[in-house]
Amino acid sequence: MNVWQFWQDALAGKSPEAKEGDIHQGFYRTRRLDPVAIWQTDGTWYARIGTKDIRSEPDIADLFAQVCRMPVKHPDYKAKMEGAPWPDETALPPKDETPVATVVEPSVAGIGHNSGSTLDQIVADMAEWDAMARKLMAAGAITDQATADKMSDIATKFGEFEKAATAEHKAEKEPHLNAGRAVDAKWKPVTDKAARAKSSAKTVVGEWLKAEKARLDEAKKLAAQAAGVGEDVIDIGTARAGQKRAVVLKTRKVVEITDIKAASAYLAGMNEPVSEFVEVVRLLAGRLLTAGVEVPGAHHKNQQYAA
Repeated sequence: MNVWQFWQDALAGKSPEAKEGDIHQGFYRTRRLDPVAIWQTDGTWYARIGTKDIRSEPDIADLFAQVCRMPVKHPDYKAKMEGAPWPDETALPPKDETPVATVVEPSVAGIGHNSGSTLDQIVADMAEWDAMARKLMAAGAITDQATADKMSDIATKFGEFEKAATAEHKAEKEPHLNAGRAVDAKWKPVTDKAARAKSSAKTVVGEWLKAEKARLDEAKKLAAQAAGVGEDVIDIGTARAGQKRAVVLKTRKVVEITDIKAASAYLAGMNEPVSEFVEVVRLLAGRLLTAGVEVPGAHHKNQQYAA
């Protein structure tokens, strides 16, 4: 059996079949142009990215899946390890000018690896790790330590992405926030004062309008009685104030709770209590329980989660 067959076929421009979990020894490179060697000795798989050794077989399988379509010749691999560029590397755009975002190799980039800070880089790197996560999740529940370690590392890596994105978001937004704060400091006191003065004036006018409406209603009633007609045919005007813009009384419906116990019992007794009611009860019960008060029908319970 030719253990180099896959690598040789790939070098020849063929597309040898690579199933999920397969490992074939040979020499390859990553998308970041790091040299990769994969080999087997006495039934044990080994791999190396640059000078970094990879010993976990699942990680080596994942590494192979990423580099299997990027084989390199052995002399080129050796030259790269000694510091020379790849034969085609001079034709490639400089790394800091390439329009394609750098892609992190999910299974081998250690936690804490700096995958870049630009939006395009973070999005591209997240896509790689998201594909890795989806692949593991598609296999079903975790049943072994190696897979659990890998998924834990994925969660940690996404935490790093979140932290980096939050920092970039804050840095990019901060100048705008500062400019907004300066504008607010200039105009907010004026708008607030105007709003307070408007509210105070309308409150005073509102009291007068209520009294004026009562006076007009009484006058309308008396006029209707004197004329022997219904009040609906009498028009003596509407309570209003203002010459620039009329201020009038408006009517709106508001909810008044006359029996809190009855209203709460009704909401609680529904076949499917509304979610807002349940959340309010949960919030208030939680505050009381935390304060040491016993709440019938509610209690604290331990909930385990991955952290």
